[in-house]
Amino acid sequence: MDAAVVIGRGVPRGAEEQVAELYWEAFGRKLGAALGPPERGRAFIAGHLHHDRAAVALTPGGDRVVGVAG
Repeated sequence: MDAAVVIGRGVPRGAEEQVAELYWEAFGRKLGAALGPPERGRAFIAGHLHHDRAAVALTPGGDRVVGVAG
């Protein structure tokens, strides 16, 4: 049986924008007041991620982040 997702520690380098999009999808309504329009807010989040402080769910090939916690 193939796994639907692969769970990994840390945000993979190059996946910052994917993670920022997921955070914005979840919290954008709250964060928008402080971080501005979506493009600016996502850019801020992507630029301030702590790569070692998250767990991510990746597609089986590991090419796309589909979930994040941390």
